[in-house]
Order: sequence, then structure tokens, then C-alpha cells
Amino acid sequence: MSAKPIVVLGAGGLARETMWLIEAINGKSSTYRMLGYLDDDTSKHGRTLCDYPVLGGFDWIAKCGEDRLCVALGVGEPRVKYEFVQRVKDLGVEFPTLVHPNVEMSRHVELAEGVAIGAGNVLTVNITIGAYTWLNLDCTVGHDARIGSYTQLNPSTNISGNATVGDGVEFGTGAIVIPGVTVGDRAVIGAAACVVRDVPPNVTVVGLPAKPIKQLPPWRKRRLRAPQ
Repeated sequence: MSAKPIVVLGAGGLARETMWLIEAINGKSSTYRMLGYLDDDTSKHGRTLCDYPVLGGFDWIAKCGEDRLCVALGVGEPRVKYEFVQRVKDLGVEFPTLVHPNVEMSRHVELAEGVAIGAGNVLTVNITIGAYTWLNLDCTVGHDARIGSYTQLNPSTNISGNATVGDGVEFGTGAIVIPGVTVGDRAVIGAAACVVRDVPPNVTVVGLPAKPIKQLPPWRKRRLRAPQ
């Protein structure tokens, strides 16, 4: 089977890391034909980032003429991920699941579409991870954990066994969730925070043990500009 064309949505740091992840996958098997990045910031158009061009904005998808086009999310903020997906999901694109070749993961792990798992991650058994969630470098996920969609685990996040993480949650670097705890939708967990009790939705928690410091507004459905 020929390699599938793929673009990364976004042109920042995580987008370059996503391209590196795709290169690592191709190092084991030539799965993707990497085209470049898409970003609506016109000042980035034409730039070369880690050897690949910024091809244009999201409207490039409708004009590209590529069959079986794959897209990968190169952004970490959960709400931005959600908005990016809404803008392109009806254009016939595919969101592949991207797993670095050195990830340690049992066969008893369920990954939804668009999940990305970077180098050094360890996932044990009976785990489910929802769509468009990104596990950055050196994270661990324990047995029977449930992680929702559009969630971001930044480097060295540790999710313990039987923990439940909602949709759109963002974990700072080095955050820890102890066994059996539930983290509500759209919560923000500060860097190095240790979550020892349930976290309600739309709350920022920090510290050891983690304590609420801010109530967050719920996500609003904003009018999204349709690709031309």
C-alpha cells in the first residue's frame, strides 16, 4: 500500500514535535508521505519548519486534490484542538492514530481516532483513550484508567490505575493523578500538581496536594469560519 499523504494542523512547537513523531513512525514503516503544516497565520506561510513547509491555511485542504489526506493535530490546548477538528472533519480527511515506535503498551489498550502518543510513554492494561488526545513525552497510564477526548498530557504526566479523566483536560508537565481519582471535563491541572481527590469540571488546580485556584468558564460554541 502506498504511503498516505499527511499534514499537521498548526505551525508551533507541538506541530514540529508531531512531525518528528510521524518521522519516527516512518522510520519503522513508510506509512505517511509528509507534506507540511497548515496554519491560518499568513505570516508563517512559505516558511520551512524542520525541513517541511507551511503550505497555507486550512483552506488548502479543499484545494489540494490529495486522495486519502490524513491530518494530525499539532496543538495542545484542548479547546483549540476541538475547534480545529470541527473545521476539517467534514472535508473527508482522516485522523490517524499516531504511536511512537518505542512506546510500551499492552494489547489491552483502546485508542480512538486522532490519538497521538509520543516517545517514552508507558501504558499498561485495560486502558481507553478518547479521540484527539495527545500524550507527550514520558507519560505513564496505569491499569483501568479512562481518559477522554481532546485531552492533553504534557511531558511526564502520570495517570494512576483506575483514574478517570474527562474530555478537554489539560495537564501541566509532571502532574500526577493518584489511583481512583476522577478529573472532570475541561479541568486544568498545574505543572507538578498531585491530584489526590476528585476535581470538578472547569476548575484549575495546582500544588501538592492539588487545590482549586480558579473557576473556568465553560467552553462556548463559537462561530467557526468554514474553509473556502
